[in-house]
Amino acid sequence: MATFNKMILLLATVWLVTFAPGILMGQTTPEVVDQPLKITPASQDVRYGSHPRNLLDFFSAESDSPTPVLIYFHGGGFVAGDKEADLQRPIARDCLANGISVVSANYRFVTGPDSEPFPGSLLDGVRVVQFVRSKAKSWNLDPNRIVLSGGSAGGLMSLWIALHDDLALPKSDDPLARQSSRVLGVVSYWGPTTIDPHVITKHVGGNPDIHPSIFPMFNIKKIEELDSPALRKKVAEFSPLSHVSVDDPPLHLRYNGTSLSDTPLPADTSFDISIHHAGFGDLVLRKYQEVGTQQKVELVCPDCPHPGATELDFLRKVFGLRAPRTKFSAK
Repeated sequence: MATFNKMILLLATVWLVTFAPGILMGQTTPEVVDQPLKITPASQDVRYGSHPRNLLDFFSAESDSPTPVLIYFHGGGFVAGDKEADLQRPIARDCLANGISVVSANYRFVTGPDSEPFPGSLLDGVRVVQFVRSKAKSWNLDPNRIVLSGGSAGGLMSLWIALHDDLALPKSDDPLARQSSRVLGVVSYWGPTTIDPHVITKHVGGNPDIHPSIFPMFNIKKIEELDSPALRKKVAEFSPLSHVSVDDPPLHLRYNGTSLSDTPLPADTSFDISIHHAGFGDLVLRKYQEVGTQQKVELVCPDCPHPGATELDFLRKVFGLRAPRTKFSAK
């Protein structure tokens, strides 16, 4: 009997050491599953506004109760890209497998047919949040659990919406415009956090022209034009960094492939490297530190403060979900 009790005690100890820490902390390792990349929307090309590019796709997670939702904005420098391209990312399938619905949206460009300078693209992003919130009942969504995500330009858009004060217009005749634009968090991939040339060249470096898209964004020919008082005001307004405040949501900022230790970058650095650099994330982390909320920021790069943080764990924490059930491989 004593031997049997010792065996039971040993097994219990092994179980506690091996499994309990993950369960208690909500960090059990999810099962990794290979699955075809293609996922099918429950509703495709849903119109959320009057512009030709105001279309989104909705992917519904199976659930008897309202689900949280991740809204994704594609990259492309505000001159290219499409809502279908970035759904090859495993995070979209991870969300659906873990009870998180997904929306992927197109928005106006700053060049080409029916284009316009800022803030058209950004306001489309706001409209998407308001539209999705209005569809909560019919799409089985929790309107209070929305996280934004995007790559590059889509990351900038997500951060701008999330850090900006609420853009709802309570007295508007448009019921969508009366919806709140506030969200629970952001998962950003290589997102610029400011478009201020002076801040970028000082803290990140790179080509002083910043990026070719900045010219059609503001309808300018030379970067020096942004030094006019009127355009300086617009640059500040459209830079996420300008809007950081103590009540802003948690951020998961990924800048894989760049390093904080190599700034400022030389002037001949390619635009693709400089505009996607981890220095942009560091600027936001410092702003959050200034207001005392740095614990809300996960900054991910090889020498960043949180190199091992993952998107799915971040979403689980923000949405208050149980440990992830499934994680798809990146194949």
